[in-house]
Amino acid sequence: MQNPLAWGHYSCLKIFWKAILTAAKLFDVQIIATTHSYECIEALVSVETAMRNENERALFR
Repeated sequence: MQNPLAWGHYSCLKIFWKAILTAAKLFDVQIIATTHSYECIEALVSVETAMRNENERALFR
């Protein structure tokens, strides 16, 4: 997915990431996302921490 922030308002990012991560775990798939948005990355890290998925992420700059 390219630039997840493009589809909606930044205030919905945590809801977006929670849905994406839940579906990825359910269907046993990996997600590859690109973004220029620091807010998008912050939301991802926040949701992963809350879901206790910290070790399932790799970020590249």
